[in-house]
Parts: sequence; structure tokens; C-alpha cells
Amino acid sequence: IALRRIGSSSHELERDPVAKREFQDRLMNAEKVEEAVLSEFLHQPQAHRWEFRGKFLIINHKKDLQQRLSESLLLIYPCAPVFRNELINRDRPSGQAVMARNKLMTAMLLNAHQVDLGFPSKSFPAEKAMYRALFRETGIHKVPDEIGAHCFFQKPANDKFGKIAPAWERIEHFIRSTDSEAKSLVELNEELMMPPYGVKAGVLPLLYFAAYLVNQSSIGVFENRRFRP
Repeated sequence: IALRRIGSSSHELERDPVAKREFQDRLMNAEKVEEAVLSEFLHQPQAHRWEFRGKFLIINHKKDLQQRLSESLLLIYPCAPVFRNELINRDRPSGQAVMARNKLMTAMLLNAHQVDLGFPSKSFPAEKAMYRALFRETGIHKVPDEIGAHCFFQKPANDKFGKIAPAWERIEHFIRSTDSEAKSLVELNEELMMPPYGVKAGVLPLLYFAAYLVNQSSIGVFENRRFRP
């Protein structure tokens, strides 16, 4: 953890090739040791002692470990939304995922009134899969039953989409807190990524943009301290 922190924050390494090479060697060795230790934990869990919040866990094989981990994570992240899309539901999405996310945000802005945001019905690109997992399945993008009616973005209903509601409520609470002064959504990132929410970083821009579209009549947007109508 310390080495990774140095790698992301120490600009001196870029100016010292010898130090940079030494740093990379140390990081690589540390990662190999870490991988070996974790591999042993996962492949022979019965050989180790497992505890959660002071209680001893009985782990006899891999399946026990997976079940106990799932139960523990549900307690740690009780407000975590469920998004069934592995492409964007990550802290570090791939370049392909980021490109698809950008296309999705463009469609959210221009085609909010259309079914599937206007994506072709006979094809299934990555951005369409993201849309369905994040917005259609959760009810954030409302698709009316009657033919010809306009679609629109809305706040998810608590009774039907409870898994997304806590994170959405926190975003809207943050928006309301900007009545007296402007704030950056970056301030909210760390809180939503930590317990009890556990939202992945790759998802946050999409959630923020959806919340903006729902509340755009009452939000002023600033870029580099300049108001953008």
C-alpha cells in the first residue's frame, strides 16, 4: 500500500530514472509476495484462522469461504447498489469501458425521451448494456407503457428499487447542501466508495449525470469557477 501511494504521488521518480527503476523492482517484488499469500488463503482456506468482527468463522473449504465473505460484505456494505455490468462496475474501467460510458452520457443528454436512449434495437453495444443495467433496470430512466409517450429520467422509487435508493438519496442530499455555496462532486466520491455504499468509481460519473438530469431545473453548473448556463 505504501509503495503504491508513493507511485501515485511522488513526482520525483519521474526525474530520477535510477530511483524509478529501484522503486519498480520493489513494487514488483511486493506484489509477487502479496499474490502468493492471497493465493494460499484462497486455495487452502481451511489451513488458516478466520474471524469477522471478533467472531471465529468455521471455514472447511473454498465454498465456506465464499459464503462467509458474501455474508460479511453484505454487513459491511448494506447500502450498496447492484449493477449487473462488469464492464463499468469497476474502480478502474478499461479504455473501452470509458469510451462506452462517454457514448452513454451523450445519449442521456440528447435522447432521454427515447426508448433505450435511441440505441438500435437489433444491436447490443457496450453503452446500451450499461444503460440497461444502471438506468432501465433500476427505474431511473422511465419507459412509459403507452406507445408514443416520452421517456424521462426520474428519482428511483424506494419501494421497488431499494438497493439504488440509499446512494441516490446521498447524492441528492449533497445537491441540496450546495444552496449556500458551490461544491465539487469530487467531495462526494470517497464517501460513496466507502461503506456503507461501496459504489465503484467507474459508475459514479453516470450516477452524477443522471442526478443532474433529474434536478437540472434547480442546479447551476460551474466549470473552473465560471457559470455554464
